Amino acid sequence: MYEAGSEQINCNGALIELPSLEVVKPAPKMPADANIDWLLHIYFTRRQFEHCRRLIARELNRHLNAEYLYFVQGLIEREDGNNIEALRNLQKAAELNTHNIETYKEIGRTLYSMGRFGQALSVFREAEQQSPRKDHEIYHYLGELLYRSAATQPQLEIARQQQHEARGYFELAVQAGKKLESYVRLAELYRKDKDYQKAIDVLETCLHLTPENAEVLTEISVLYLKINETQKAFDRLAEIVNIERNCAPKGLLALGAILQSRNDVDAALSKYSQIADTEPEIAELWNNIGLCFFKKQKFIAAVSSLRKSVWISPLNYNALYNLSLIYIAFQISGHQIEVPVAHLNARPGYTGRW
Repeated sequence: MYEAGSEQINCNGALIELPSLEVVKPAPKMPADANIDWLLHIYFTRRQFEHCRRLIARELNRHLNAEYLYFVQGLIEREDGNNIEALRNLQKAAELNTHNIETYKEIGRTLYSMGRFGQALSVFREAEQQSPRKDHEIYHYLGELLYRSAATQPQLEIARQQQHEARGYFELAVQAGKKLESYVRLAELYRKDKDYQKAIDVLETCLHLTPENAEVLTEISVLYLKINETQKAFDRLAEIVNIERNCAPKGLLALGAILQSRNDVDAALSKYSQIADTEPEIAELWNNIGLCFFKKQKFIAAVSSLRKSVWISPLNYNALYNLSLIYIAFQISGHQIEVPVAHLNARPGYTGRW
């Protein structure tokens, strides 16, 4: 039995108290001038760009912080490949707030992606002047743009100055932030200046960030070979083998070269064969293979391999020099190398079993 309006019911002669029901209040409507930057940020990080577009279109005329709307709209347009529209929106955001460094950085990135490197350099220089702190991204892009400019600079003295300035910015970048790209580029500049020990030190520091980075380990091993530290190079390459079963061609090539220098020709050829299966169009690979075959007195295979190296890179000094030495050696010894017609007419390269 139930009595209307009461808070009790009679169930089998017993009175049971009804629980009180709370009225759920409707969610308050957001005022027109409310800040919705947080919602826009959530949509953007989730890559829900259509939601972002609708929200921006609705709020742009009445929102108090139009700067952020233009900023996000610019990032979305850039993601969609519309760099011109991205630039327009980011410039509108910069006009509303000339002190926002992040806007300048995004304008610089957009110009960089458009290939307008001179303008990008000017924007990042302005961002550097206005930034109240040391900013890794600004330093990295300044170094990258100056390095690119130096590579295309016809005047040698100006190119050297730009390259020196680029190296200074990369040094600042690795001090201000821990990013792999800055370390790699700085080591590349040291290597270009033939300062191999500094390049090794930079990459060794980089290994603290990525201890199992095969590319960094490979570059370190190659640099150790440059300064004739073959054992250290071998140790680094051994680490790569333990990390990755299929090493990068550059690492396998360096490992094979070390084994070859130790007269372990068969082991070197086994490493080279792994590269030839995946990336056969490497001139240095066939040059080394030719020398291994020459060491094993497989003369036809040696000549054929060296000719393939020359075919891949016609101006390869090492392959041309080694090939001429083989011909001279056999001329002096009274032997004559007869290369089969198949090797002369077909694409050069040894195809037999190693």
